[in-house]
Amino acid sequence: MRRKKVLSLILTLAMVFSLFTVLPMTARAADSEESDTCEVFDDSNVSQGTMSFKDAWSLTMSNDNYTVKLLSDIEFGYGLYAHYNNIILDLNGKTLTIDTTWDSALDVQGVLLHVIGPGTLNARSTHHYGSGAYVFDGGQLTKTPDATINVTGTDYGVRAFDGSKATVTNAIGLTGVDVRDAGDEVTVEGNITATYIGVLAYNSATVTVNGNVRVTDADGCGVIAGYGASVYVKGAITSGGAYIVFWDNAVFADVPVGESPYPSIVAGPNGVSGNWYEYSYNDGSNESFVYVLVKSSGGAPGGSQPGPVVIEDEDTPLSTITSYADELYKLGLFKGTATDEEGKPVYSLEGPLTRLQALILTIRLLGLEEEALAYTGPNPFKDVTYSANVPYVAFAYGRGITKGVSAAAFGPDRPVTCREFTTFLLRILGYSDDAGGDFKYLEALNMALGIEMYDEDLLADLSNGEFLRGDAVAAMVRALLTLVKDFDEKLLIDTLVEAEVFSQEAADAFIEAITKLQ
Repeated sequence: MRRKKVLSLILTLAMVFSLFTVLPMTARAADSEESDTCEVFDDSNVSQGTMSFKDAWSLTMSNDNYTVKLLSDIEFGYGLYAHYNNIILDLNGKTLTIDTTWDSALDVQGVLLHVIGPGTLNARSTHHYGSGAYVFDGGQLTKTPDATINVTGTDYGVRAFDGSKATVTNAIGLTGVDVRDAGDEVTVEGNITATYIGVLAYNSATVTVNGNVRVTDADGCGVIAGYGASVYVKGAITSGGAYIVFWDNAVFADVPVGESPYPSIVAGPNGVSGNWYEYSYNDGSNESFVYVLVKSSGGAPGGSQPGPVVIEDEDTPLSTITSYADELYKLGLFKGTATDEEGKPVYSLEGPLTRLQALILTIRLLGLEEEALAYTGPNPFKDVTYSANVPYVAFAYGRGITKGVSAAAFGPDRPVTCREFTTFLLRILGYSDDAGGDFKYLEALNMALGIEMYDEDLLADLSNGEFLRGDAVAAMVRALLTLVKDFDEKLLIDTLVEAEVFSQEAADAFIEAITKLQ
């Protein structure tokens, strides 16, 4: 797909983006231990009695404006989900520790979760792409000044989408804060500690950090923002890579980026100062600019000198992706979303791809779609109930192609990420991401590079922004021409010939056509 490709740093950092699907909370067996107790009140402040935290929280699913008041320190092993009604959580001087394998430790959809202090709420998700706090559909996570909310996620500290708002004390993750939509507002009253990106902000969203932003990776970036986003950091920004990358009307510390001469910025009274360097890119229709703030002694990224540097766009053009799709269509591996007046397939290559659609494409690459449709094994995912979809998901789970976004959810309708689709492809090539396996989920993209399924240019293209149908086409072509694990000469496409999905002549024609297009 033709996309804006600016700096290798930005493209590398983009690998950690991703989206999440919500797993509805269900009531669970009561905890009878005396140490796990709280009180529940309705909005009239009428006591509902003393009970376990699990039972108390389940009452909030059917009653609005309930207050759950802790009577003891509590450790909770599930995600704390607020989806149905506004909830007040009174910490009452206690500590609530959420340590879960669910994909979000705090999950707020379209309602208010208000935390009253004094007290501490520690929320951590150890799911392989977990978020400490995920607030969406206009939801709000708020707190009183004396309440402490610390959020930690394997992937994200706190995420806010769809005009949502969140206030936390400290955030830890591969990315500290991720906001994507107009009206999103996240305030971090303390510090952000991140591996790759401290703050990621798009589309007029606003992030305020009262403390410091610390990024630990040598190629990391303190702040990435664009499309009118505003980021305010009152403390210091430290990072092994670029401090800040901004473009398209973004604002940092009340200074519009792109003013000439390049403004010098200091992030907070004890913050790092640096100089802006301008980079331009041209996608063939217009020229835009990216501005990178680096420490004064370090010079511009890549050893460049200040001033415009034209970075050529080498992304795969849409016409080539369309030709790839035609070749996959001939093999029966890729089908359009509709047909035009001439009966030709409409591929919708610039459209989104859901996790379910991605899984079906993966099953086709195995040549097992008919077997999947006839599958009657168990389906562990409670969010996949449509009869036409259940066989695909159950089959893929049984074959180890998918593990879901949690033990009970697959997330069929949420957009698939580059890393997720790459993981599907690696698994059908025979590679395992189980404990002690060939790769870890978070390292799937590096694994794809290592086995030469992707090259650097393709990976940069695939991971630069939302993963679209055209991206899947490019990835599928490369997977078909990749060696299966433990075989020196057998490509994935050869296994389809062996399974009589299509003929050797068809495979040879496909390889010849793809070779000419590359």
